[in-house]
Amino acid sequence: MNENIFTFELDGRQVLGFDTGLDAHAFAQAKMAQFITQSGYLVRSGGAVEEWKSSGVVERNGSMVIWGPFFEGERFDRIILNSDAAEGDGGAKALDALRYWMAARVPLEKRTASLWPAAALVADSGSVLFPPGRLVLRCLQAEGSVLVSAEPFVHPDRAGEDAEVFTAAAVLYRVIAGETPFQGGNAESIHQDIREGVFLPLRLAAPGVDERLSSLVDGIFAPPKTGKTGVKPGEIRDLLGPPKSGREPASFFQPLSGGELKQREAEREQYSKNTARTVGARRFVARNTAVILGVIIAAVVAGLAARSIIAGRQDLPTTEGLTSREVVDAWYGAFDTLDHTLMQEFTVNRAGRDDIQMVTNFYVLTRVRQAYEYSITGTIPAQEWLDQGSPPPDRPVFGVSGLGIEQTGGHEEGEEIQYRAAYTLWIPQGGEDPAAASDSDTEPMPGSHPRIDELTLTRRKGAWRISDIVHLEE
Repeated sequence: MNENIFTFELDGRQVLGFDTGLDAHAFAQAKMAQFITQSGYLVRSGGAVEEWKSSGVVERNGSMVIWGPFFEGERFDRIILNSDAAEGDGGAKALDALRYWMAARVPLEKRTASLWPAAALVADSGSVLFPPGRLVLRCLQAEGSVLVSAEPFVHPDRAGEDAEVFTAAAVLYRVIAGETPFQGGNAESIHQDIREGVFLPLRLAAPGVDERLSSLVDGIFAPPKTGKTGVKPGEIRDLLGPPKSGREPASFFQPLSGGELKQREAEREQYSKNTARTVGARRFVARNTAVILGVIIAAVVAGLAARSIIAGRQDLPTTEGLTSREVVDAWYGAFDTLDHTLMQEFTVNRAGRDDIQMVTNFYVLTRVRQAYEYSITGTIPAQEWLDQGSPPPDRPVFGVSGLGIEQTGGHEEGEEIQYRAAYTLWIPQGGEDPAAASDSDTEPMPGSHPRIDELTLTRRKGAWRISDIVHLEE
């Protein structure tokens, strides 16, 4: 990888250069000269803040380089990406760099300074230079390092202290675990993982890591319900201690036996599998929801939806006269028939809302597809498809198979009763534009998602209703 932020000699003196990766013609077309007027900030180790500005532009090896006053420091991203506290490789230097970086941001106050680790140069003295963010971005684009040095460390939505805390936690995770918490092939996938809190907990990424540190970092990454994590930068600074005299990397770990390491590795593998399955199913629904929203504007979809609602309201399903076991059987049978109305009427307290939303979305998607393909064919229940020998399907396969239900608490004459259900949920793999005609007689093979649910049923006006559903890890 090229190093597009570097020091070099110009007219007998050392200067700091920013290689734009553009020749003179492209540089002029992109109006890059305006970057020379942008300001950065130099924060001395004592806390004094000085403005830093580029001084000019010079051509080097066919590329236009914007240069400014010399600063003897190392790029923050290079320090952390070349370290691994768990392996004892550069961890102490990286932790000190993080301490300096966090300390330097305190006196910046309302000044704008990019949070990207690549947009900071850290000196051994503790001084930190924050070059102009847009100039650094141009260099990262020329290097091809945006997805490594910038995107995984900055939350796309948070601002202020919340944003700073997130970046500090991401840097700390990388130093401690030796891997970046959020990874992806493009900025969109990285941002999606960040927003949804899809990451491997630090205790599994770095076996033996301090429990307090792991809890703090994981809590910062988890999407906050209130919009803010509530964690202040000072909490991380206090945990790390001051530069040069703070905690050593080894102090964040406790030795584990061979058996404990194997157990953590097994936990990591299982957690990764469960996360991939859950996230995959959720994003499948999200992708198709977007298709639905785009198509639902059409009058044909509005008409179909209206007729469905009117017909459903004329004869709403009810749990009156049903035993608790019959209610549970009906709930899982509704997956096969896409009967989202039954699922809504059989539950209270928003129980099973994610499953209801998934079935509703797939129901509408199926009706949209039928309208565009002029087809009367719907879906095939999963168990029926399996009983046929799992042939290449000519219709989307959706529903549950291998359903096993057992009562775990309460009794039929009481006010509350509990059940456990084990089954496999089958969902079509990938999404398909319902407006597009298919040239194939077969559908994509469905994906299987083993599940275990714990259900609680409560009497409401003498009839059993499902009041809570908890999806357990397999």
